[in-house]
Amino acid sequence: PLTPTSHPSPSTADSAEVQKTSLRIHIEAARQTGLPLIIHARAADDDMARILTDEHRAGAYSCVMHCFSSSAELAQAALGLGFYLS
Repeated sequence: PLTPTSHPSPSTADSAEVQKTSLRIHIEAARQTGLPLIIHARAADDDMARILTDEHRAGAYSCVMHCFSSSAELAQAALGLGFYLS
């Protein structure tokens, strides 16, 4: 599953919630299929780190942070979960 996540502006709060829900659905699909989750995240580091960590506690899954250009903190969170950066 590939899921893009970005929060381009504060005026898109509804869109951000839809993206968070979609991310959780894609994570569950990755768990069920055993396929890696491929994420291209932009401007959503705090939400991304929180969701990935919370969901990983609920059940392991694999993930590649594709085209990674986010913060060192998100990189550390992802690598700490055993994920890959590309």
